[in-house]
Amino acid sequence: MIVKMNEEKNGVELHFPAVPSQDVLDRLRADNAWRYHRLGKYWYAVRTPETVAFAEALEAGETPPAATGAAAHSRTAHRHDKPAFEMRY
Repeated sequence: MIVKMNEEKNGVELHFPAVPSQDVLDRLRADNAWRYHRLGKYWYAVRTPETVAFAEALEAGETPPAATGAAAHSRTAHRHDKPAFEMRY
């Protein structure tokens, strides 16, 4: 696995030579910070101390820290008190 720091976009990229293990995939999906780039075939996140620690732990072959959920606060949350659409007549 190769960890790249994307200076231009202030991000961290995880490039795997092959499909990672199911455990690694589950951890990446559980942490709301990581997204998969389908065209580039790599995982990426905004660079924070948590995402850098996660990437370094994976690169060292260690168990990465638990999901931080740091990116969950930066995204718009779904409101459950009203529907996602409105019907107008």
